[in-house]
Amino acid sequence: MDRCLTISEVTLAATTGRLIRVVSPAASHASSGTVGIVAAGNLVWVADGGNAPTDNPVAILNAATDVPIRTFNTTYGAYYPPNSLAGGGKDLWVTDNGSPNVGNGGVTEFDRSTGAVVRPVGSAADGFNSPEGNAVAGNHVWIANNQANSVIELSAATGGLEKIIT
Repeated sequence: MDRCLTISEVTLAATTGRLIRVVSPAASHASSGTVGIVAAGNLVWVADGGNAPTDNPVAILNAATDVPIRTFNTTYGAYYPPNSLAGGGKDLWVTDNGSPNVGNGGVTEFDRSTGAVVRPVGSAADGFNSPEGNAVAGNHVWIANNQANSVIELSAATGGLEKIIT
């Protein structure tokens, strides 16, 4: 069987680039577009930009069938629609780049299996200014900080600021 690489809502054959299928995981929502994706094991998490601030779903899909397992909403506290996802351990880190109404954006840590909020992280004091991408490896979370032209490094264990790389 040809291995697959899933990008956004399109599944391509990894060896040939041939289109296998197109999936709309957030079809039950008023979607404004897929903005992030993370795959691990047999699950895929797909973030939708939603119609902020009330509908910002992340769909959890079965990777083999693309069948949605469940969705959860990423609207939490002052945070706005998601713009990137990164998975590490049992958690999913979701960034938002804020808006004029809610400040400089941040990152929220969610439990990947339940969608429950583990903790929100981010403030201008921590250097957040329009974060737009993130990555997780081991005990570290890195966040691309667009407007500040920097990278923020957090502890994945505590959510605490480790350093700002400029």
